[in-house]
Amino acid sequence: MTIHKVDSGRLDAERDRNLSEYFVDTGALDRLANGEKQYVIGRKGSGKTVLFRLASEKRFDRTLVRLDFEDYPWDAHRSVSSLLN
Repeated sequence: MTIHKVDSGRLDAERDRNLSEYFVDTGALDRLANGEKQYVIGRKGSGKTVLFRLASEKRFDRTLVRLDFEDYPWDAHRSVSSLLN
């Protein structure tokens, strides 16, 4: 096999149909399932989307909420933040 044949998935995880195939289980999903962890926060590419998808598929006894900051008022946030500093 050559490197050209390796499928590393899409750049944007949200549109990658095979995302769960690339997932490396580090125990994070179990910690979410048992309530040990309640939030998934991380940098781009850290696995947040796949954790949410897998957790949604497992149908935990907990409510899952996906937060999207696309429409977040960052300018207002900076204004308030600068007043506090």
